[in-house]
Amino acid sequence: MAEAGYVRLPPAEKGQLLVRLQSLFQRVARASEPPRSFAGSMPVTLSRRHFSMVRDCDYLLLEKSDGVRYLLFATELGVLLVDRRLDLFAVTPYPVLMMPDGSLHQDTLLDGELVYNECIERFEYLAYDVIAIQGDTGIAYQSYRVRLDAIERYVTGPRALHPATAGCLRVRRKDVYEKAELPLLFSRIYQGRSGKADDPQGGAPTYTYRHLRSDGVFQSGNDGIIFTPVGLPYTLRTCAALLKYKYPTHNTVDFILWLQAGNDPANDVRAFLGYRGDNGVVRYREVYFPSRLKREWFADYARWHEAVIECTYDRLAGEWRFLRPRLDKESPNYASVVIDCLEAIAENVTRAELLERVCGLEEARQRCRALLQTKTATGNALQPGDLFDESDWEYLRTTPISLLPPPRVSDAVR
Repeated sequence: MAEAGYVRLPPAEKGQLLVRLQSLFQRVARASEPPRSFAGSMPVTLSRRHFSMVRDCDYLLLEKSDGVRYLLFATELGVLLVDRRLDLFAVTPYPVLMMPDGSLHQDTLLDGELVYNECIERFEYLAYDVIAIQGDTGIAYQSYRVRLDAIERYVTGPRALHPATAGCLRVRRKDVYEKAELPLLFSRIYQGRSGKADDPQGGAPTYTYRHLRSDGVFQSGNDGIIFTPVGLPYTLRTCAALLKYKYPTHNTVDFILWLQAGNDPANDVRAFLGYRGDNGVVRYREVYFPSRLKREWFADYARWHEAVIECTYDRLAGEWRFLRPRLDKESPNYASVVIDCLEAIAENVTRAELLERVCGLEEARQRCRALLQTKTATGNALQPGDLFDESDWEYLRTTPISLLPPPRVSDAVR
């Protein structure tokens, strides 16, 4: 949170606020006691066994931004962001969250993420679900379409044109797509490569989502797609029907890291990974990270030993690769998450298969033709020979996201 400039509340100040937050979750769960840990809804990894459920049931799709998950808790004292460790961060200046009648929000709880918008070079909060509005948790039991409409009607809509929001944290609802619009969603995701010499992924693909929205352009990193069931209420913790599809290089696990010195600590450092089991943290095995990286970790032992780190499995190397530290988490993933990740890597569901199995082959083709007709009618038809044709079925079916880097946004658009 340091990069966004928000300061963590000290324990003496967050105590009562945390109690109020947990009481909202307790009412949603209809439990006798409040939850003691982060209770936000968590997706499971999309697998081939889920295709029939996604195809036969009502689902809405969201792009999975490369941001950090936070709950947004609006009180009479201000607006707070709550991370997975239940740390509270005060949002300053006050982002002016008001009801349609002009009154300020109190005990309103949103679920979303803090994302860096590359076009305006600022962080903004994208809300994708709501748990309570003005202390009323009944909204959490409504369908997902109703909950999305409530975000627009009671939170983002009233503040959209208010002059007092200038210079504050921008709060918007996340882009939402119908299943039939999966080709359109993919067409707004661009693939590139980091090109950084010190990239731990060795120049692995990076993905960027860009959409010129009516309320301002949005562009940020992307690492997959979320499939949200419409008919279910907001589900605390793991939801078996809430699915995430991630690119092969972005299927990740959050492990705990243990460091151990060998015979020569200056040159010989061993690294072990662990995951969470039923009876606590379980040591997985030794992992052969680059020697330079292990020496750097051992030089800052207090920070890295028993830290939670995000890793992806490199199928070609047959080993886990380090991606980044997870400063927002204090415990590793559960054993089932590790298995889900490895299953997803083994299945290697491609974009073409996802389009055909979710939309249906003929439906996906019809959608692509409709996109092309819309572009022609509005005078935005692609010229013959354009490399990136977001309306061409064969292109969408065979080309890996895009061969072009994300488009640069001119100062005029910004």
